Amino acid sequence: MSALNLREVADRPIGEQIRVLEEVVRENTVMMRLLESLEPGHWTGAGAILGTVWNAIHGNEPSAHLKDFDIVYFDSEDLSAKSQQQVKADIEQLDLGFPIDVVNAARVHLWYEDEFGKAIEPFSNVAESVATWPTFAASVVVRLDGDRLDVIAPYGLHDLFAMWIRPNKTLISREVFEAKAARWSSCWPEATVWPWN
Repeated sequence: MSALNLREVADRPIGEQIRVLEEVVRENTVMMRLLESLEPGHWTGAGAILGTVWNAIHGNEPSAHLKDFDIVYFDSEDLSAKSQQQVKADIEQLDLGFPIDVVNAARVHLWYEDEFGKAIEPFSNVAESVATWPTFAASVVVRLDGDRLDVIAPYGLHDLFAMWIRPNKTLISREVFEAKAARWSSCWPEATVWPWN
């Protein structure tokens, strides 16, 4: 699919968007190694999904400009930092060549205020957590279910394929959004940055 056609996917039905997303993700061999190794309840997404799609649109190598791989899962039975760290250590053994960031969405409320100065209620699942991520385009996670790609995209996939950097103000600060927007637009110059206000 050409770069132009990929951008046109922004206005297609969600089923077609997911099919195209799966095609693009499967071109990223690093991401596929990760997805094939993840436990069933573990998802990857955020900047790695955004970057993979935007690299395809720009004609870049699939992993160009990726900063890390974010893994999210939900385990309310074990809220320990030690357990979360073990998940990270297990994934790091894959030696993907990128940093790995792992979050148990069930324990975010335990540390969020200390790190970001704002108390939040506990999430009840992965989708609730993803819905608070900094931009609509990056509020997407995927996992493999057998031979097909499962997708959680609380705001749909329009912004991802349209290359819109639009703030999701649920939790993010203006400073964090603008820093992210500056980095992304330098990596993927065809992206459109929406103003904070």
